[in-house]
Amino acid sequence: MRRSLTSFVLLATAVGAASSHGGVTITPLVLEGDVLSGIGAVTFIESVCVNDHGDWCVEVDTDQANTLTDAVILINGAVAFREGQPLVTPVGTTMGAFDSVFLSPSGSLGWNLGIGGGVPSNLNSGVFIDASIVIRESDISSAGGFSANSPFVTFAESRLDGSGRLFIVAAVDDPAIASTSDRAVLRVDGGGNGPGHTETLIAKEGEVLAGQSEAVIDFGTGPENFAINNVGDVVYSVSLTGASTSNGAIYRNGTLIAQKGGPSSLPGRNYANIGTTTRLDVNDAGQVLFASTLTGDAASDLSIVRDGVVYVREGDTPGKIPEVTVSGFGTAPVRIDNSGRVIWYGALTGPAATNAALFRDQEVVARKGVTMIEGQTLTTIAGTTSVGGVTRGFWASPNGTYVIFRGVLDGSIEGAFLATFDDVTGPDLTGDGAVNGADLAVLLGAWGTGNVDLTGDGATNGADLAVLLGAWTG
Repeated sequence: MRRSLTSFVLLATAVGAASSHGGVTITPLVLEGDVLSGIGAVTFIESVCVNDHGDWCVEVDTDQANTLTDAVILINGAVAFREGQPLVTPVGTTMGAFDSVFLSPSGSLGWNLGIGGGVPSNLNSGVFIDASIVIRESDISSAGGFSANSPFVTFAESRLDGSGRLFIVAAVDDPAIASTSDRAVLRVDGGGNGPGHTETLIAKEGEVLAGQSEAVIDFGTGPENFAINNVGDVVYSVSLTGASTSNGAIYRNGTLIAQKGGPSSLPGRNYANIGTTTRLDVNDAGQVLFASTLTGDAASDLSIVRDGVVYVREGDTPGKIPEVTVSGFGTAPVRIDNSGRVIWYGALTGPAATNAALFRDQEVVARKGVTMIEGQTLTTIAGTTSVGGVTRGFWASPNGTYVIFRGVLDGSIEGAFLATFDDVTGPDLTGDGAVNGADLAVLLGAWGTGNVDLTGDGATNGADLAVLLGAWTG
């Protein structure tokens, strides 16, 4: 019998419904076959996201016969948005196709959406905060750095931070650039419509960025190739004109972080494949995490790099599973929390039934064929959905307390699951082994948001500052 989602969420929060191991509690949130009243049964689990408060967001497809209204966004178990729902503005339009979801610290979505209702093709997408439009396709960009009368053409990714700033990867049609779709990264302050917001250009196609002699020809446009934190940083990947050995890079704001062909932290091993498909993340301390292939030995060339240092690579032995080695990272996201802990997916050597796991540093979040959830075995991490494999397969809250992931249980039942760690955020917010000015900068950057919570009261305030200063090492 199919269960309604409402009753299922109540079941999942009941005593004994979640599974625990090693300080991690895993709670099922949504399962394939769960029924959304008046809509239909869940068929696919798509994008997932969670914030520091444990608010979770899951995009699902359903068996609703009308494919224009079959996708739904669930926030904390309730239907928040649905394809085809009427929009207040633009008048007479509806919510069209969803892109990836990103849940801000306040619980709002900053995202780009299709706009339905029979509108012309040059008006059928926009950037939204929840269901309120901020920028619509064909709007003229007000950002300095573009020629006059440069309209927006498409939107690839959007993120909303704790201060209400939107960061977007978009395409405009700048008459001064020969191509008709000119990619750019922008910050949008204010979040209002028309004159209610301001746009700031961060980087654009055709520009020669700091540390380069070649121009940008494109930016990463997937949800794993673009990241923000809550202190105003944006990290993005670019491809460049020029030699194929060096035509890709990663930037934080305007600062070069890593270059294709540049040296890694391992002697003689250079970065071999940085570019627009590079998976990356950034925390509130400004630490950048990314995945890259290295030159040299093919048995140890796949790596994840944290703050310029190779953190884990192919051939390493995970600390908590000493009998296996890492054989790769698939197409999974890479995440870094505000304490510098790395949340990562590892393909493992050994029997096929147990050859993958999700980690937070060296702690196992969940392991294929080993982790039990409600008496069922987790047979696949992430799993094949319409998204595909482990792409967009998990998300971690900035404080590292929560990891939400897609998975498959016995019987090929797909689901979204929430892993909760029982540890408390410590004052070493950067994970460098010291409590000093760098940690203070992270705390002050999160002031008033609750993103750094050392006391467990849900706020970032003087009480947290007192804890940090009490642990000060200088």
